Amino acid sequence: MVGVPAAALPTDHVAQRRHTEIVGLVWVDVIDPEEAERVSNAIKGYGKGWLNLRNPVHVDSLYDKDRRRLKLVLAGSLTEIGAVLTMVDILATRSQ
Repeated sequence: MVGVPAAALPTDHVAQRRHTEIVGLVWVDVIDPEEAERVSNAIKGYGKGWLNLRNPVHVDSLYDKDRRRLKLVLAGSLTEIGAVLTMVDILATRSQ
């Protein structure tokens, strides 16, 4: 994994609190490029939004034109990713 050497990390009590994180993949099939961009931008905006200042969500996206598939890579706290997954479901299925 990449990151900072353990010796460089802060040793105060706050930095030592236990937390949980998840990295996950989401595929949305049968989606056109414009809709994929709209869903992707909405999810990226949420991840960087003011509601998530304490627990930001990292979002990357990739669109496969041949398969008409949007792939989202999500990383963040379990709680925040749960909210993002709900948003993805709503955004991806409302136009069907």
